[in-house]
This record gives sequence, structure tokens and C-alpha cells, in this order.
Amino acid sequence: MIAGILLAGGKGERTNSKIPKQFLKLGDKYLFEYPLESFKRSNIFEIIVIVVPKDWIDFVRTKVSKDIHVIVGGNTRSESVRNALDFLEKFRPDFVVIHDASRPFLKLSLLKRIVKSVLEKGAVTAFLPCVDAMVKLEKFAYVNREKYVRIQTPQAFRFSIIKKSHEKKKNWRDDTQPIVENGFHVEFVKGDPFCFKITYEEDIKLAQIIASKWNTIFEEDALLSQDFLQ
Repeated sequence: MIAGILLAGGKGERTNSKIPKQFLKLGDKYLFEYPLESFKRSNIFEIIVIVVPKDWIDFVRTKVSKDIHVIVGGNTRSESVRNALDFLEKFRPDFVVIHDASRPFLKLSLLKRIVKSVLEKGAVTAFLPCVDAMVKLEKFAYVNREKYVRIQTPQAFRFSIIKKSHEKKKNWRDDTQPIVENGFHVEFVKGDPFCFKITYEEDIKLAQIIASKWNTIFEEDALLSQDFLQ
């Protein structure tokens, strides 16, 4: 059994929006509905959990089908993940895929690569190589960009591994950090530039442009992934 966790519990303060960015309207859908649709269309998950702020529980429940579990998030990303893992414990899934709702443009092909890899490796993350020149701010020292990558979500793990790794109850940047601290290896899976994180006001403007073309982009990608999803 594979469970999906969609994290939509953040405040999104850096976007200068009056409401959390995951509840902004992009085209004809709310931002969080884009990755949720990808989760549902994939036919990968037997259980889907969406984690949201307490004040938005009722709103989200009016927007999702009854088979989607809507739960309250924590004060940090890590707390929200732990809330979802605790909720899922009674279902005892074999694997869990975790994705940030602030990355709305999730292609099915990326989900395919993530799930295929986690079934073999047990712990995986999407990533992108660094293509820009990179410098250390101190002394303006250039660093070798080939030694660094940019971490994305989705990230996926064997449930027993991620559950154990979150027992320390720290506040981590993402979910590979506790995995590595517990001595487990994380496999890297090529990510997707479309799956960028909406953080600043400028990102919302770019997302609006992509949203206007997303149905076409999504369906073309879905055709390429059809063999896996049947």
C-alpha cells in the first residue's frame, strides 16, 4: 500500500499574500488542487492525506472528495509531516510519498520515477542539478556547482523508515534530513523544472502563466506515463 501526503499547512508569508499561498486561485483552480489532482490521476495511492491549517479545514473539505483525508497541520513543516504519519499509522502503508502543495505543477511522469525508485531503494528524493554559477557569500568564493544539487519534492520513503526517523521530533528542512541522520541512504531521482516551489510574489506571476497552459502540458505528460498508470 502506498499513501500520499500533500503538505498545505504553511503560511506563505514571503509571497506578501493576505491568505496562505496554497489557497490562492491559479486559473480555474486553487493552488493546492493542482498537485492533488496529480495524486488522484496517478492511481498510485490507496490513501491520500492533505495537511492544512486549522482555520482552513472546513474550506478544504468543501473542495475535495470524501475519500481524501483532511487533517490539521503543525507549527512547522516537520510537525505537519509527523501529524500525517501519526494519522497513517493505523493504516500501516508500506510506502509514503510526501509532496509540498507549494509545488503545484507535479507531472505524472515525475511521480512515476519517484514511486518506481522508492519501491527498490526505500528512500528517494527528486532533485535538479545546479546550472548557475555558485559563489560563497563570504569572500565571494566560487564553488563547484557539480558538487551540489537542488532538492525538490516529491520525496518518498518506506513508511517504517520515515516514521522511525521522525521520532526525534526535530524541525528539519525536508524529510531526507532525518533519514540521513538515522544512517539511511537516500536515492536521487531526476526532478522537473516545472515542479518549482512558489515562494515569492514573482513566483505567483510565473505560476499564473503556467496554469493557463497546464492542462495541455499535463495531458501530454500523462500520455507518456500511461503504461505505468494503468
